[in-house]
Amino acid sequence: MDSPLTLYLNTWFVENYPDGKSEPITKPDGYHLKRMGALRSNAALQGSGPLPVRFRWQETLNMLEELAAAGESDPFDGVVLDYTDPLTGGPTTATIGCRIQMLRPGEQTHSHRHTCSTIYYVVKGTGVTIVGKDRDEENLDWSERDCFSVPPWYWHRFRNESPTLPAILFSTSDCPLLKATRLYREETRA
Repeated sequence: MDSPLTLYLNTWFVENYPDGKSEPITKPDGYHLKRMGALRSNAALQGSGPLPVRFRWQETLNMLEELAAAGESDPFDGVVLDYTDPLTGGPTTATIGCRIQMLRPGEQTHSHRHTCSTIYYVVKGTGVTIVGKDRDEENLDWSERDCFSVPPWYWHRFRNESPTLPAILFSTSDCPLLKATRLYREETRA
């Protein structure tokens, strides 16, 4: 998603691991996760290569269900969780944010628009996203395993078509980049 920016900045390149091998596993499974709480061992952050990050699906689903049961909801996106960098608590990367949202059975959200581009992947369920520039709207019907995108500054809202089952959408956006450059803007309407 940040390919146009890296191309524009002329920073696009590929660097393979030496000798065509894979990066070796040097720490046991769960090593970094156990050390990324409020208190961190400096040794946990040492070493070469990127920090391994894993978001377990069952934990994510449990948290979405707990928030839904507690009535926590965003009027524009339903029950929402943002994935974060375990070191900073900020967005997943400096330029791309990831989130997951649950639409309760039959839920329809309010319309909003923002300056970031967003790509959605349907994890579970069926529904429709109503998207449009100004008052020209189009229905994007979706079901499990579909992908769709919402361009910058397009009005959009979601509707879960099932009266009994939740719908879950995973998304990525360039929101962190736009916020860092102070170009992010959002507008809502009823």
